[in-house]
Amino acid sequence: MNGVVQKAGISLQVKDLSPKLAMELGAGLSDVDTLKKRYQISDEQWEQLRVNPTFRAMVKEAMDTFDGDLNPFDIDNDGLVELPLATDPTVIDPAYEYDLSLVFIHTITHEMAHALAGPSHTNDPACLMYRYSVNWSRQDYLSDYYKSLLRIHNIVR
Repeated sequence: MNGVVQKAGISLQVKDLSPKLAMELGAGLSDVDTLKKRYQISDEQWEQLRVNPTFRAMVKEAMDTFDGDLNPFDIDNDGLVELPLATDPTVIDPAYEYDLSLVFIHTITHEMAHALAGPSHTNDPACLMYRYSVNWSRQDYLSDYYKSLLRIHNIVR
């Protein structure tokens, strides 16, 4: 398959898109016309892809393995949590996918800090207690401001 697709100024080989296309199609997340339009695939390119046995096997596998349960925190159903939340399973940055155990550690640590320092949050995006959830990798940093709020046995730490 020689087709080249322009997506956001990047040239992609249609064969390189095959797993994404198969997943979207097999899981029922997109129809053929939507995929062709999104990835600017010609009718001829689509026909070549459609009759390709490898692509057909990938679509069948996606249909067989997709359980129909879309998790808003794991949109591509790979067992990893995406944050910021992803809406398109085909354009997920692996740098923002996290193992569920890291999410639990972050959440429990964050809530324990509330128990020790009260309901406030910080404006420091690197801090565990940042007011917005922008990623799950802040569990090991507490800003000086938030440290000043910690109270254990009513003693300021």
